[in-house]
Amino acid sequence: MRKYSQMLPVHATYAHHRWWFDRSDCDGVGRRFTTIGAASPAPAQLVHRPGSVGIMEAVVERDRDSAGRARNARPRDRLGRPLPAGSVGVARIPDDLDLPPQQTLSFAQQLLDAGLAFNAHEVLEAAWKNGPLAERSLWQALAQLAVGVTHVQRGNPTGAVRLLTRAMSRLTAYRPDGESMPYGIDRVGLLAHAESLIATLAAGGEPTADDLRPRLRS
Repeated sequence: MRKYSQMLPVHATYAHHRWWFDRSDCDGVGRRFTTIGAASPAPAQLVHRPGSVGIMEAVVERDRDSAGRARNARPRDRLGRPLPAGSVGVARIPDDLDLPPQQTLSFAQQLLDAGLAFNAHEVLEAAWKNGPLAERSLWQALAQLAVGVTHVQRGNPTGAVRLLTRAMSRLTAYRPDGESMPYGIDRVGLLAHAESLIATLAAGGEPTADDLRPRLRS
């Protein structure tokens, strides 16, 4: 298996801390470390990088599927919440997914329509990581929109409003190269959809199924 690295503070010795990547609360801008009491699904080793000061490097074996593609083996439910080891969860999105923009939007829309907003966020996040620098804030906004929907599905209106507001801010600030949005992305419709969903949540209302299926393209 291939390896990847993540920089950790020198005091985070593996003997006392076991680390793994938890993306369940990812807001579309990256991953965060979480310390947990259970054993890590992938054993890690802390090594000191020559020439570094106060930094240890955690090298973790990365999960791979039968085709060799990077894939987090931790099972998750439909809302992206981690399940106990050995549980049957929903199919995971490969960590190294890299699709063309139109295919990304089609796949993400299919997942949103199926009620799998967390998976849709992972597809859109992959586009944010791999896309052109000039478009990254756009894909980031779409990923955050999907995370906002995920929070609604999880019964967390406060987190939903926070992420939907971030998504609206980035969508509003994005400036395309041409006169129209790329790939047919419906900025006006998405902004209106997010604003309506925020208003429903603020009023203590119950969003409908359609409220949780934003249309990415016009």
